[in-house]
Amino acid sequence: MNEFTEEKFGKDVIDNIVKQALLQHIESNPAILFEYNDHLDWLYEDNHTSADSIISDLFFKNFKYPKGYKYSSQKKSSFTEVNVSVVESSYILKVDSFKHHIDNNHNKKFIAYFEKEIRKFIKSRKFALSKYSVNHNGMKTHFTIYFK
Repeated sequence: MNEFTEEKFGKDVIDNIVKQALLQHIESNPAILFEYNDHLDWLYEDNHTSADSIISDLFFKNFKYPKGYKYSSQKKSSFTEVNVSVVESSYILKVDSFKHHIDNNHNKKFIAYFEKEIRKFIKSRKFALSKYSVNHNGMKTHFTIYFK
């Protein structure tokens, strides 16, 4: 953006337009959530919460809770932290490990199901990072998926 555009419409309006454009771009290219980009800094201002929310939204588009799952009354009380790394030959993300925080003991029996679905999600979305991003940012990252 140039100074004239910012003066005419205001910085907040321009920032909002950029955010909306990035959110639309993320829908078809979700791997950019894991890449360094000056325009994506706002996603990580509050400790990855916005980026995790976007990833969770993408995950839940095709996720169905298992029969017998008991929903929590508290928001963000059950979640899974997913640690991923990049396959050097293809630059595609692969799951390294999970750390589960399940507030309801009854729902702990579904952990294997959650892990299977998260692995399927990572493969289905083809989170392929650019070679530049991998060389610049390293080979490991993480995200969190919050369950109801």
